[in-house]
Amino acid sequence: VGWNGLKLGVGLSKTLLTEEIQRLYQIIETEDYKDGMGSVRTEDISELYMSDLLSRVVIAKKFKVLVNTGNGTAGLYAPEILRKAGCEVIERYTNLDPTYPNYTPNPDGLAMMDDTGTQVIANKCDIGMAFDGDGDRLGITDEKGQVIWPDRYMILLSRHVLAKKPGAKIVFDVKVSEALPEDIAAHGGVPIMCKTGHSYIKAKLNEENAALAGEMSGHIFFAENFYGFDDAFFAALKLLEYMGEQKKTVSEVVASTPYYTSTPTIQVQTTDEDKYRIVETLTKEFKNEGYRVMDINGARVYIDNGWGLVRASSNTPTLVLRFEAKDEKTLEKIQGVFRAKLAAFDTVSAQWDMSGH
Repeated sequence: VGWNGLKLGVGLSKTLLTEEIQRLYQIIETEDYKDGMGSVRTEDISELYMSDLLSRVVIAKKFKVLVNTGNGTAGLYAPEILRKAGCEVIERYTNLDPTYPNYTPNPDGLAMMDDTGTQVIANKCDIGMAFDGDGDRLGITDEKGQVIWPDRYMILLSRHVLAKKPGAKIVFDVKVSEALPEDIAAHGGVPIMCKTGHSYIKAKLNEENAALAGEMSGHIFFAENFYGFDDAFFAALKLLEYMGEQKKTVSEVVASTPYYTSTPTIQVQTTDEDKYRIVETLTKEFKNEGYRVMDINGARVYIDNGWGLVRASSNTPTLVLRFEAKDEKTLEKIQGVFRAKLAAFDTVSAQWDMSGH
């Protein structure tokens, strides 16, 4: 709750980037306003909004869905939308409570996702769906309660889009598994990696005229038959539409996708003053030591058929890490390399947090 803020946008779906926000601040600071009068009106668009989403999907099966909104505002809409789509809905923490008494509604962390999986098993659901506090990020579990991280269910959404739009471009962030671009290419699509961040992903989607974009945090952007912004309810409906065309369970469909051993997103405490300097230093060190480094956003360092990522969080005084490898032993080795590097900085915590709090 302590990290609340505003995203600023113009038009239908353009989010302001850093330089544009600074320009807006200058306008406010100098009071360099245009002349004229604006207007304000109040209107309830709930039914129109839900009808618009539902008109864009056809879900061929009736699914039993565990819906976890973690006491966030998604609880106002997620259960009703999915019921209108023909699903049987089991609700978990769908009452609004801005103090978040159970855990932060963050589908990028283990606290919310492990609970979602537990409830899926207890209620014998076909799928678990977790929504963040403002309904623009989606988390998924299969019927066995296993977490399907966004870069893995993005494979399913990519296949769904490419079946309708062959050769389409699909954008994703630097934190995703190597399996995602591999599968996109294997199904005739064009994979495009982009720096992490809601604003950057959306801008890249528009720049490339891509059909779909997504990031590891669970932001999913459909431009194909939608408006190009991240709506977790629409992403959930599209995933159910795809699953409705399959003759297998969620776990069986996911098992058909490429797979590597990986970690969730990891947060490591540091300071806002140091985080960018630390990442810059590490990037130079890894390059000087001969590693292949992708540095479009932090450092994605390729080591022994795997990789490790370190980047500075845009929002909090933390470093963001993620790791992937062909096997558990290599994964641990790569993490060890990064632990040793980070230990050299006094302001970096030794605790690695995967909870999502």
